[in-house]
Amino acid sequence: MDIQQVPFWWLIISSVAGLLLGSCALWRWSTAQIERARLEIDKAKASTELRAKMNELLIDIMKFQRDPTYRKQHYLEYKARIDDYNALERNLAKLEGRQAVVRDFERMLPSAPTNLRIE
Repeated sequence: MDIQQVPFWWLIISSVAGLLLGSCALWRWSTAQIERARLEIDKAKASTELRAKMNELLIDIMKFQRDPTYRKQHYLEYKARIDDYNALERNLAKLEGRQAVVRDFERMLPSAPTNLRIE
């Protein structure tokens, strides 16, 4: 009975295939890729929800800024909306991995004219 000599490259290929398939390395790698994609989708969903809440708060803040008497009467509510907006911005920035841009809406209000002369 003659035993044929197996080529050297065949031993290497079969060893690598056995290592990859036997240890489930390919399965684990594909599972990790699926999990990474799922995390990116969850991150995008959370980002979209935070942006929707921020838009609602911006609309409320704009309503306060249009009417100065209403803003003065409900100043605590106005300030709470600004604080909520800035907190959402910080969370969104952390989620997206960027610097937070904290807005100071009170400084954005139009100021009274100065050095106005009537002739």
